[in-house]
Amino acid sequence: LWTTLVNLGVAADEPIMTHLRPLSVGNALLDYTPGFYGVTVTGGTTGTRGPLGESLVLAAGDFMEFTGAYERVEVFAYKAAGQGTLEIRFNGASAYASANYDGATELDAYSNFGVTGQSASGTYRITAVGGSVDISALVRDGVMATATATSKRRLRTFRAARGSYLFSSFTSTRITSITKIASQWGGKCVPILALGTNDMFTASPATIATNAGAVIDLLQAAGVERIFGIPPARPGASWNASFVGQNYDAAAGAICKVYRDRGVKIIPAGQEFAAQGLTLD
Repeated sequence: LWTTLVNLGVAADEPIMTHLRPLSVGNALLDYTPGFYGVTVTGGTTGTRGPLGESLVLAAGDFMEFTGAYERVEVFAYKAAGQGTLEIRFNGASAYASANYDGATELDAYSNFGVTGQSASGTYRITAVGGSVDISALVRDGVMATATATSKRRLRTFRAARGSYLFSSFTSTRITSITKIASQWGGKCVPILALGTNDMFTASPATIATNAGAVIDLLQAAGVERIFGIPPARPGASWNASFVGQNYDAAAGAICKVYRDRGVKIIPAGQEFAAQGLTLD
């Protein structure tokens, strides 16, 4: 929805997809798979790379497939000696581009397949050949409504999120992956932190504050200049009864204090506050 809104009248982009493997955390509201994003994977195993530490490893002959009208389709993947090549096809035709991932080590190497040459909807297939390839993100740019020197530019977005993740889940390696992908096209990485609800079930407010500050440290060290934060929503009745309200007020307060002290712009989107016409700040 966010990607659609910010690119309304520009292009029907898909958010950059980083969750390339099936996930089940035992909660129907949080379980989702690549199919949720319209992607079908044939073969494939789970790797440990990318923004979530859960990449898609395609062995030779494995592929992922999706349908849409895209002017550019790209991936980010791990390049290293002995890795394979990715080939991309449209509607079953011969590959129109390829990306060789056998070479000097590089995390989140951009495929640079180039423009698709297509404006109509069709089926894209990305296949590994000659060896396995470890993919950390998928890019699907819709066809631009207009394309002139003065046209409004697209705003690329992606959701580097996974059910059950905490502030501490975002390590230096994962933050580096996030900022590299977000900065690929010459723009700036502007993260929106929407973390903390899971933390309040497992950590004290002081520990949560320390971990939130560590994420901000990593982002700033990577050159991020502007950070936004959405404080955690209070767990509601649909959550397990033992979770409702646990640590909420102390944890939310600690997170908001870190955000204010560190210059993070708070987006007041908490469910119970918004419902009352109030803000978290």
